[in-house]
Amino acid sequence: MSYNDRHGFVAEIDHIVWYQPIVAAASGRPISAEALARAYTPNGRVVSAGALFADARCSHERLLRLDRQTVRRVGASVAEWAAIDFFPSISLNVSTTTIDRDPAAVLRWLADEKIDPKRVTIEITETAPVEDIAAIAAAVEHYRAAGLRVAIDDFGCGSATFELLHRVGADIMKIDRRFVRSLVADERSRRVIAAMVRLAHELGMHVVAEGVESPLQWEWLTDIGCDAVQGHAIARPMPADSLVFWRDRIAWSPITGERQQS
Repeated sequence: MSYNDRHGFVAEIDHIVWYQPIVAAASGRPISAEALARAYTPNGRVVSAGALFADARCSHERLLRLDRQTVRRVGASVAEWAAIDFFPSISLNVSTTTIDRDPAAVLRWLADEKIDPKRVTIEITETAPVEDIAAIAAAVEHYRAAGLRVAIDDFGCGSATFELLHRVGADIMKIDRRFVRSLVADERSRRVIAAMVRLAHELGMHVVAEGVESPLQWEWLTDIGCDAVQGHAIARPMPADSLVFWRDRIAWSPITGERQQS
């Protein structure tokens, strides 16, 4: 019996959404926040999307419901933020199952929740199974025409890396944390990341490095031209109300990562 079967998170769609800031690499200016699915275990622990989605790929219906519920949670956050004149851009992870089977659903859900598409980036997980890249590419074209931005998430760790890059007109490349983790100690990792950044820029894409956990990583990524960074060196995932506090009270010094009172 799986983790999700034992606790029923997937079947009940009982999850919350936390947000992790994404900042400009050179200035430290907040530019977006990624919405991340989380769930509470019976003993009160918060588990990540990895535990939540681990077995859900076996059920297309469950994935569609999870994606819908995540957008609903984000809609609630957006409404709360609008009441205090806070309008952050949001990155949403959407399963390739949803895009394959009901590509128009994303735009319907955003409209239902009164979320401005121009403030949303749809992240397509590059490591997820892709049944029909042509269908994904057509959906992405539709999303971009509606004002959404599109990111290829976990870039470099999936079987369809270059096919997605070639056929899907994405706006953003998100470099997987596994490359970032080893860049300080491993010359080969540094060369690979530098090549990714050059390739993305040649294609007119912006680059976000995920999993940035130290000022040294942040500095090196800035030096090679990475556009934005995300990770614990900037901020851990947090509830919606904490994101407002972070925005209001904490300014991050670029490169050093030191907190400064705003």
